[in-house]
Amino acid sequence: MKLLILSFSLFCLCSCQSPFLNVKPTKDIDLLEDLDDLENLLENSYVFGNTGSLKIAACDDYYLLSRNEWDALPTMTEKNVYVWNKDTYGGEINISDWNEQYKAIFYANSILDKLSDLEVSPVLSKARYIKGEALFHRAYAYFDLAIGFCSSFDVNSLNDGPGLPLRTSANIDRIEPTSSLKATYKFIEDDLIQSSHLLKGKPFPVNRRNRPSLEASFAMLARVYLAMGKYERALLYADSCLRLYDTLLDYNHICKDCLNPFQENLDEVIFSSTNALSYANLTSVGERLWMAIDTTLIQSYKPNDLRLKTYYVKNRNGNYNKKRGYIKSGSYDFSGLATDEIYLIRAECYARNGQYELAKNDLNTLLLSRFESGSHYKIEDYPQNELLELILNERRKSLVWRGLRWSDLKRLGLEGRYTLLKRKLDNEYFELDLNQTSYVFPTPDNEIALSKTN
Repeated sequence: MKLLILSFSLFCLCSCQSPFLNVKPTKDIDLLEDLDDLENLLENSYVFGNTGSLKIAACDDYYLLSRNEWDALPTMTEKNVYVWNKDTYGGEINISDWNEQYKAIFYANSILDKLSDLEVSPVLSKARYIKGEALFHRAYAYFDLAIGFCSSFDVNSLNDGPGLPLRTSANIDRIEPTSSLKATYKFIEDDLIQSSHLLKGKPFPVNRRNRPSLEASFAMLARVYLAMGKYERALLYADSCLRLYDTLLDYNHICKDCLNPFQENLDEVIFSSTNALSYANLTSVGERLWMAIDTTLIQSYKPNDLRLKTYYVKNRNGNYNKKRGYIKSGSYDFSGLATDEIYLIRAECYARNGQYELAKNDLNTLLLSRFESGSHYKIEDYPQNELLELILNERRKSLVWRGLRWSDLKRLGLEGRYTLLKRKLDNEYFELDLNQTSYVFPTPDNEIALSKTN
């Protein structure tokens, strides 16, 4: 009964719209008495395993059919983010991309605090795994915030811009100041490295892929280092992950005509998470008559590329919409970690390191499972100086709608690989400036006001 009450209370708190820094911990946190309670809290999908949707709404993978569809959007945030208005929220508060991640951070910290209070032996496997999972979830949430609310990490710059408020305790009476960008990424990096040490020896959660694992920690470190432009480190952890888990699905053997092609097979998933339940008109999946996938993206798939039929459905208007990805149900798509992403990270890093044959091998391995049997085009003779561009293009085609495009646009822009984003609403045109600050969502106004009054 105790855990049922706690679960219901967590659901209520997760469903409320209060800004995170103004939410007081409920008394039910005190009901956490032992390791079983902490482990059960880690299963709460209303708290953990959601990522922000603004970065999907703002990217160039889709478009609205006309201004009428834009006028019909229910929130100013959706309208403004679609056309990259600098006043992103238009006075709206309770921005879920911010609140949901700080809520996950609060509960991860609650678990870590309680684990410390219990004074259990650190050599006890269960306690070690719980701590490792909580650290993973905290880092996962902070990285999602950093991608949306911070500039790209620039390894070649001596300048250090603003990062995020870094909370290491569930005590919300103290308002944390904004840290630097370098401190923010160092915090994420340290949490993930520590989690990888703590989760060593934990069996891969085949039937509970919402639970972090050593494989997930390695995969997440590869994702983080890629975003930071630390390609040698990204290569190290991508390789470490694939040595432990390298399963790829053969798209020849899934139901490509189904709206949910992966209902019965999620073997490619390393860690499961979904996009947050917000901004549905721009970010949910399934038939959406008011929007369409970018035509240049659709045209980039070859006729025998199974990803076209697997990822997209043609709606009644003749436009393409995104199908559900590596999740079994729901209208919000997969944003977690999967082996296809890790193969692409390793291939990109090999190419950047001049290890072209290894890069080609990884790309061939992935594409062999993505093309019709017998029709896969191998890339042995592909020019070395064009291989990186090919890998980046395949990355976009494989990882569409996972929330990674925004991060890629930012990090590649630092290298001069700019993509000019454009929108059209009837006869009005919009462009996103080619600078890093344009790719940063502002901290919600109510959070700024709250931090000034404490």
